[in-house]
Amino acid sequence: MVTIFAVKHEEIKQCQASKELQAFFIGVLVVYCFIICNECIIVGISMRGSVMNTRPRQRLPLLIYMQLFLYVPELGFSILGTYWAFSGSSKCEFEVALAVKITVILQWLVLLGVFVAALVLFDPLGSRALVAKEEAEGELLRRQAMKEVSFDVKSFIHRSYVVQ
Repeated sequence: MVTIFAVKHEEIKQCQASKELQAFFIGVLVVYCFIICNECIIVGISMRGSVMNTRPRQRLPLLIYMQLFLYVPELGFSILGTYWAFSGSSKCEFEVALAVKITVILQWLVLLGVFVAALVLFDPLGSRALVAKEEAEGELLRRQAMKEVSFDVKSFIHRSYVVQ
């Protein structure tokens, strides 16, 4: 996208909606720079600590919410680019219009992928069904252990009286 903007800069200026197109390209590039920087920070913080030591990763939810906030302007630029590219009133060179259309389609695919991944992977309630299942299994194990202890005590008492 940077290459298209640099190479076709003069053609972009000659378009009827050149201000909107320049705002689209520059805005998308700036938002993507922020998204990439935030993702690098997320990766760096995610590598800290261990499974049991989560304190070094305590600020990670803040960065994830920031990442979510960064998708809002990306969505806005996707809508702007979709309107500009597919409205038919752009009156620009074919290569410029094609570049914007491809960019917009790829943006929508990325946003769709992020949305699907969030639905599949993100569990804000901490998987209550899983917790309930684990609690039920724990209760079953506790009852089973109590039966074994009870059986062991009974057999010990029985052996104590039988031996005497």
